[in-house]
Amino acid sequence: MRFAIASFTSLALLAAIPASALTLQPHGVPQPTRTTNVVQANQPEAWGNAQLSYEIDLAQVYPGTVCPVYPKTMAVSPNSQTLAVSSISRERSCSNDPSSTLTLWNLQTGEKTATLVQGTADEWVSPNGDIQEPGSLVNIHLMGDVVHAIAFTPDGETVAAGMSDRTVKLWNARTGEAIRTLSGHQYAVHAIAISPDGQTLASGSSDLTVKLWNLNTGEVRRTLSLGMQPGQDKIQTVAFSPDGQSLVSVLHDSNALQLWNIDGQPIRQLSQSRTDTDNGGRIPFAFHPTGIRLASGLTQIIATVDPDNTIKLWNARTGSRVVTLTGHIGGIRSLTFSPDGRTLASWSEDGTVKLWSMRSLQLERTMPINQGLTTAPPPFGDRLLFSPDGQTLAADALISSVENTPSYDLSPYSVGLFNIATGERQQAFPNLYSGVSFHFTADGQRFIAVAGSTVQVWQR
Repeated sequence: MRFAIASFTSLALLAAIPASALTLQPHGVPQPTRTTNVVQANQPEAWGNAQLSYEIDLAQVYPGTVCPVYPKTMAVSPNSQTLAVSSISRERSCSNDPSSTLTLWNLQTGEKTATLVQGTADEWVSPNGDIQEPGSLVNIHLMGDVVHAIAFTPDGETVAAGMSDRTVKLWNARTGEAIRTLSGHQYAVHAIAISPDGQTLASGSSDLTVKLWNLNTGEVRRTLSLGMQPGQDKIQTVAFSPDGQSLVSVLHDSNALQLWNIDGQPIRQLSQSRTDTDNGGRIPFAFHPTGIRLASGLTQIIATVDPDNTIKLWNARTGSRVVTLTGHIGGIRSLTFSPDGRTLASWSEDGTVKLWSMRSLQLERTMPINQGLTTAPPPFGDRLLFSPDGQTLAADALISSVENTPSYDLSPYSVGLFNIATGERQQAFPNLYSGVSFHFTADGQRFIAVAGSTVQVWQR
């Protein structure tokens, strides 16, 4: 059953762009050449027979440690060749010195190819006495040589890391050779992103600025100030739009998203008030991968959520609201567009993933993903991702370990792979729940996720 759910901001807009007139078009901005082969949608059930290819036990990079090992963040190169993993080995009760690493792994063989960072992970103060965090954040973030964020250039040749030592470091992803260090922030760097053309890196710091760097020269192109003093909040995410003309920065405590143009001018601030089911200080958002043709022409779109359980689509160039999508009855925790831009998926605390058509602006399908468990406690449900061919959706899902018993204590966290065409679960990976994002390789052949202190690599 289909039903219209589009609520436009004005009668004039409704008249100008009826739902039937919305079409998806490739964006006119030239895109960088990518050395990836995307699998075509000719094997929709392939992930139903996925096999565990290998596991990476991160304890091996901490020989002799008695402390637990925790993956912190990871990234996959766009050419599907390299996996970068940041991890820490520490616990207050451990006798070993706490430590941190950033390692590179060959995705074909599972072998470690380079150790880029090997240092400390201190809780209170950095080893040399440097102040790496404002006073209010000292007990929240680890200091020393911790890698908070990782990003690859579009060609997969360079890997970048946002560091607790206030810098961004760059390496050759094939050889592990250091390229340069970007210095200029006053405090630790917690978020980085690289523009689609590979020319600009954005870094978000606890000094509450976003810096845009020229990746070829290492020079700062501009600094964006969020108008707050260090310690009042922390930047959690930065992201470029697919056309490279807009930038997003997300604050944690303020629960606010700032949309900028590439020249550093603010376009619009979007805020989400706190609710009983806190989303961990993160406003879910997603950029449309290509652009939607409105009456005014081809427009880059960003999707966000509101506390009233609706999804709003915004013009990323002007900040004007385009449409509101209504249908969830619980807080929305994650959004993602399909690679072709035809579908928007939303993960909600009502226990469902909804698929929205960007052509008709209608709800196409509701997928109950929690096997009779209608809601999920925070911070569960932060992760949602389409496969490169758009036929499979990976989502956090609960699996009842006792038949028909809707109890969280008896229901392990897992990751489920769902067939978009049928809504059916293709495969469930128990115990893969983690605060670390999961990934499909761009060639569509592998699925990568964290299980405890190991990284599992699954082959379709």
